[in-house]
Amino acid sequence: MLRPDTQKLWDYLREQSALANFVLVGGTALSMHLEHRLSEDLDFMVPSARLPHTSINLLKRRAAAAGHRFVANDSPAGLLEFEDTGLDFLDYQQDYVVGGSVKVSLVAPDHEVLVLLRAGDPARPRVASLEEIFRLKCIVCANRSKTRDWLDMYVMLQRGLFQPLDIYRTFELAGVPSKYDIAMQRLCSGEPSVYDEGYESLLKAPPSVAAMRDFFVGARDKVEEEVARLKAVAKAHTKPHG
Repeated sequence: MLRPDTQKLWDYLREQSALANFVLVGGTALSMHLEHRLSEDLDFMVPSARLPHTSINLLKRRAAAAGHRFVANDSPAGLLEFEDTGLDFLDYQQDYVVGGSVKVSLVAPDHEVLVLLRAGDPARPRVASLEEIFRLKCIVCANRSKTRDWLDMYVMLQRGLFQPLDIYRTFELAGVPSKYDIAMQRLCSGEPSVYDEGYESLLKAPPSVAAMRDFFVGARDKVEEEVARLKAVAKAHTKPHG
């Protein structure tokens, strides 16, 4: 379920060759699969080390001619942080507001995310698979505390699309196993960021933050039990005989 202005922009962008190899991720991509909540933003990632400036500039020119004007909305903090490193923030992330209302982000992700993304479509943007969305949501939950992320994780787990152990396995697959504990601490805290935009208006009968917190605490307990069981099995198999 996309907001009407977001749907209109997506209907245009989904056919643009200038967005070839980009992948639509995040809550909007998940909403296309599950229709579990209203979604407002369009977040794209490209499986490459840097953003393709030439393609992005072409996209902006074509979009403007079609009535979709891209206005830069980059994070001042992000720009300043990268100035100190000698790197160009815009090589890795560009943020826009299109048509005065729809936020669009273009990201060349860090390695821990890059390894979880499959190749893009060489002709146009594609929508991330449920597996990709789940794995990326796991990673982002280690980096921030947003209730919309929690809601998306809650829905995917509650519907049985993924199991709690899949969270643990995602961090191992990404090569950052230590971040699993950070993600679970955030999910089980019930304390969103002070900048959290909320989620209650995006769906009917939304679960409470407390209910999601309790659900994640239970999920964490299941992971601990399963990991302990798997380690015991592995130890038994490696035990010398005789």
